[in-house]
Amino acid sequence: MDCGRYNSLPIDVLIKISQHLQDLIANIAQYDLPADDLLNLDNFKIEIVDLKKGSAVPAFAFSQRSGNRIGQDCAGHRAFVNERFEKIAEIANTGDYKRLVELYPE
Repeated sequence: MDCGRYNSLPIDVLIKISQHLQDLIANIAQYDLPADDLLNLDNFKIEIVDLKKGSAVPAFAFSQRSGNRIGQDCAGHRAFVNERFEKIAEIANTGDYKRLVELYPE
């Protein structure tokens, strides 16, 4: 597929990218947060935000439509997942995937 050839992105490719990104965020939340915390994975849904007129650059953020449970540290969990995602994205950006062992030694 020629995704970058015409400076365009087919909508089906955008959908796949978005779904893979959502899956990665959910997996980080599910497997990297403490197992004894009761998680509502709906708190880790993401949305494209900050849509501006004439801009084709998407920004992603956690949905404001969270399903908090009493006693659940949603903000802390989101901050942890965001930090972990940023580390993974940094590793992907450099291509030094051996560094993943630092995050996931097991």
